[in-house]
Amino acid sequence: MPADEKLAPHTDRLSPYSGYSDETNLLSNKRYSLKRMEYTLSKLDAAVDQLDWAIRLFLDNKAYVPAITLAGAAEEILGQMLGEDSAFAQLTQRITGISGLPEKVVTQ
Repeated sequence: MPADEKLAPHTDRLSPYSGYSDETNLLSNKRYSLKRMEYTLSKLDAAVDQLDWAIRLFLDNKAYVPAITLAGAAEEILGQMLGEDSAFAQLTQRITGISGLPEKVVTQ
């Protein structure tokens, strides 16, 4: 391979965390530009998407850890949106009322 066709050293390439810009295509040894994509996504849509992918990962790929991680992230978003109406909040109130334990103990 001629010197001018070699890929730039790793330090010269942009990291995946550096934003959307020119990246080196390792297969074709050409450079291409990724344009910045901007779109609006509601918290509910994000949570639904996370749950959808969690189910797909769990059922189709048997990828249990990422499925649980995504489902937990979705539950966090939905729990914040629902506040006192969430199942966790209602269960906490019920157990606190029945047991007489402080809410801090019940939610640990």
